[in-house]
Amino acid sequence: MVLTGQSSKTIAEQQQAVAEAHAKNAAAEANAAKNLADQAKGDAKEAYTHAANAAKYAADARTYSKHALGYAADATKAAAAAQASLARTIEYDQQAAADAAAADKAAGNAEGYAKDARDSADAAALDAEAARAAADRRHRVHGSRPAHRRTRLASRPSAGLRLHARLPPPTSPPPPLHQHQAILQLPSQK
Repeated sequence: MVLTGQSSKTIAEQQQAVAEAHAKNAAAEANAAKNLADQAKGDAKEAYTHAANAAKYAADARTYSKHALGYAADATKAAAAAQASLARTIEYDQQAAADAAAADKAAGNAEGYAKDARDSADAAALDAEAARAAADRRHRVHGSRPAHRRTRLASRPSAGLRLHARLPPPTSPPPPLHQHQAILQLPSQK
């Protein structure tokens, strides 16, 4: 018997097709044996009847075999789908692990940036204190009021208006950025 188009099917599907062909052949043989038994007489009739019954049982067995192979083919497909799902799960798990590692690294970087920012803020506070101290020394030496005290006075509404009117315009450009101020610029996040 030749079955066409079997090369593209799985082994279970091929076996199912073969079992289906055998079941059809067994059913035809069982019908032929029954016809022979109906025509026979005496002891021969009884022998043919037993043979016809055996052929019928064989045809039924072939049909059950065909169904079993169908279930096996379905199980093979389900197993292939489960294997593909497992592969996807493993891939997602690996991606999740990589994402977690990247997040951990980013958190470590952010912690480092925060420490740098705190250090820079501390350095800026020390610079501001040094500037206030220098302004106080200048005031004692030259007799002018320190800049930080002028600022405090300027924060009061009525005194601030009069005080600002008496302040001379700035004569020099602003001082350059200190090294610690450049560290405060964090990289932008995408």
